[in-house]
Amino acid sequence: MAVPAYHSPRSVTEGLLSIDVGPQYETCLIRLGGELDGSSADALFTELNRLLATDAQTILLDLEGLDFIDSVGLQCLVRAARRSRDRGDQLRIVGARGQVQELLSLTGLNTALPLIDDPSSPVFGLSSPNAPPRLVRP
Repeated sequence: MAVPAYHSPRSVTEGLLSIDVGPQYETCLIRLGGELDGSSADALFTELNRLLATDAQTILLDLEGLDFIDSVGLQCLVRAARRSRDRGDQLRIVGARGQVQELLSLTGLNTALPLIDDPSSPVFGLSSPNAPPRLVRP
């Protein structure tokens, strides 16, 4: 049975990674900042796994604030994408830039992960990048 559709926003810090989880509606926005590496990947995977077990239609993972990612961080994204596909394909990844975008391209993961260019697209439940997603009533 799915968890109710609304959860309060929260922030988690693990190592040099900050994970800001927005309120959970139809679309839940997770913003990352800092470094996604071996010391922080488990914390992110735990958050993503928890959200994948809910009735959120889309989980939007924003990498724009991410300055660094290593192979363990990439593995975390791949594991989360696989889990998402197994549970209805809820995960979308946006905002890769700099070293993160470069590494995704170099490894070919830019075509294997559910990356999107425009988080404000209505198909993802956001009317603008800063607008709150629509609330799903339980």
